[in-house]
Amino acid sequence: MKTKRSKRLREGFSLTELVAAMTIFSVGVMACVELYSVSLRSASDSLDYTQAVFLAQRILEDTLAEGALTASIDSGDFGEAYPRHSYEMEIEDADQDGLMLVHVTVMWTARNVEKQYELTTLYADREVLEASL
Repeated sequence: MKTKRSKRLREGFSLTELVAAMTIFSVGVMACVELYSVSLRSASDSLDYTQAVFLAQRILEDTLAEGALTASIDSGDFGEAYPRHSYEMEIEDADQDGLMLVHVTVMWTARNVEKQYELTTLYADREVLEASL
C-alpha cells in the first residue's frame, strides 16, 4: 500500500517547483511589459519628429510663398493644433548676391526634455541673380 500512496504524492508539483515556475513566468511578463513601454515611447518620439518636419516645411513654404525675402528673425507657435511646438526662423544674406540662407528650427518638449529639428535651405532671388549675370 505504501507504494501506491508515494506514487500518488509524486504526481503533483512541489512548492519549490511552483516558486521556480512563477519566478520564470514573472521575469518573462516583466520583459514583455518593458518592451511594450519602450515601443510606445519610440512611437511617440517618431510622431513628434514627423510633426516637427512637417511644421518646419510649412513655415518654410509659407515664407517662400511671400516672395522676396529680407534678412530677419521671427519666432512663434503653431496655435492650439500643436500646443507643444514652437519655431524660430532666421533669414540671412548668403555670400553671393541674390542668395538668402533660411534656418527654421522647430522646438518641443517631450517627457521634460527639450527637443528640436532644424531645417536649412538657400533661397535664390531670380531677378537679382539674372541681373548679376
